[in-house]
Amino acid sequence: MKKFKSIISATLAGVILMSMIGCGQSEPAQPSSPTAGGETPAVEIKTAVDGKLTWATSADFPPYEFIENEQVVGIDADVMAYVAEKLGLESSAENMDFSSVITAVSSGKTDVAASGITVNEDRKQSVDFSDPYVSTSQVVIVRFDSPIKTVEDLAGKNIGVQLNTTGDEYVTQNYTDATVERYGKGFEAIEALKQLKIDAVVIDGDTADKFIEADTSGDIVKLDADPLTVEEYAFAVQKGNTALLDAINSALAEMKENGKLDEIIAKYKTSEEEAAETGAEAETEAAEAATDAA
Repeated sequence: MKKFKSIISATLAGVILMSMIGCGQSEPAQPSSPTAGGETPAVEIKTAVDGKLTWATSADFPPYEFIENEQVVGIDADVMAYVAEKLGLESSAENMDFSSVITAVSSGKTDVAASGITVNEDRKQSVDFSDPYVSTSQVVIVRFDSPIKTVEDLAGKNIGVQLNTTGDEYVTQNYTDATVERYGKGFEAIEALKQLKIDAVVIDGDTADKFIEADTSGDIVKLDADPLTVEEYAFAVQKGNTALLDAINSALAEMKENGKLDEIIAKYKTSEEEAAETGAEAETEAAEAATDAA
């Protein structure tokens, strides 16, 4: 299991490196153990780059996508690798700001947008979405000593969000008296919160958990409140690209059936502590089995 307490620092370094290289630099995703079989689809699927399935992402969003060893990894990376192998293609990530991923697909620059993207009516105007593959929600992160104890306390506060996300949309619509500070990267909002520049951050729940887990200082916590929203993530393709959309949906259905999707999600969502506990339990069970056998 990957140690996420070192991931954020690696993510920061990776994002800086990516920004120096320039948005859109292709980075092949590295699946842990693809098992799709590399079947050739019956319907020919045209891609932006011959022999590759390119997907737009913003690799600062653990556990869905982040930089590790200069590669884009995470839940979406593994799923895209599975889909690509089913199509007999190479999986290739295009790292960019989240605000650009939908445009990259609608313009034909990339084949897919895979970046923890929530399905909503506005985005449906620009792209077609696959079947959902995970449910999530928007939550609030505050400092451990914050006077903000309920979501009602957010009124009139300085709230950080990631630009063009559903968190941005929710805060803008529901906290009209608040000051909304928009950041290109989620971790930038977290850093601003830790530096007392803002009062709270609204962000996707799984990513909030990973940011808090990686914060060894203990400065930030998730507000003990009901989620602000309930959402579903899906992959986006250019409107009218039914061949690719059908192929993605077919792969997702297969992954749900054979347990591969649950395996990938568990791999990246599990915390370091949970992984250690699971490992210890497995060792205990093995020892007990050995004793019984003896």
